[in-house]
Amino acid sequence: MFDRLRKFMYGRYGSDQLNTALVVAAVALSFVNIFARSLVIYIIQLVIMAFAVYRMFSRRIQTRLRENKAFLSVWEKIKLFFVRIKNRFKDRKTHVYMKCPTCKAQLRLQRIKGEHGVKCPKCGAEFRVKI
Repeated sequence: MFDRLRKFMYGRYGSDQLNTALVVAAVALSFVNIFARSLVIYIIQLVIMAFAVYRMFSRRIQTRLRENKAFLSVWEKIKLFFVRIKNRFKDRKTHVYMKCPTCKAQLRLQRIKGEHGVKCPKCGAEFRVKI
């Protein structure tokens, strides 16, 4: 049985991070559709699952690798955004975040009361901030 499956999958792409995200999205839509009972959501869910299965059994490995690479580049930006939000929330009592007026870079400054001189590490501009 496993030998037949192994022979069938030989030369096919298989699963990757994009496939996992597609399946998770389809499952999430199915949970939403339990309450919404919408035909449109059901059709979208089926299309997503069909695309995931198509990708898994595809023999165009280079194309699937490019799709996954493009997905990962977008996914990393989304993940980094939420990591930054988590870090800002965790540091809210000890640090304050401000933007450099020159280059708009995000700066993490210690939360010490008073007016302080700050030098931007990115552009080297010096400015004063009041915390």
